[in-house]
Amino acid sequence: MSRPPVQGNLPQHINEIKYTSPLPFTAQHLLILREYIADDTTDVNAFDERGRTLLHWVSGPTNKGLALATKVDLAQRLLARGADINFCDQDGWTALHTAAWGNKPGR
Repeated sequence: MSRPPVQGNLPQHINEIKYTSPLPFTAQHLLILREYIADDTTDVNAFDERGRTLLHWVSGPTNKGLALATKVDLAQRLLARGADINFCDQDGWTALHTAAWGNKPGR
């Protein structure tokens, strides 16, 4: 079951990471995300305009130059801060769906 269109509530400087580079997670972006996640006031279940949380973002396809260990580290930080593993985006996908689809062999 898909969710209706949503108005994202991620801060603009975080939401723009997706649109500023052909590889969404450059080293600079990772530092920004780590700092954002570490901030005690951060809503780790905030989402973008498609209902995707940061956990969805880091669960997606691994980009060239981005070690899987880095994505695992970010996911662990989000989960430790209370990220909801059952949060569905507007298509009804959880971060686990995103991980399974985006990291399959040959992708």
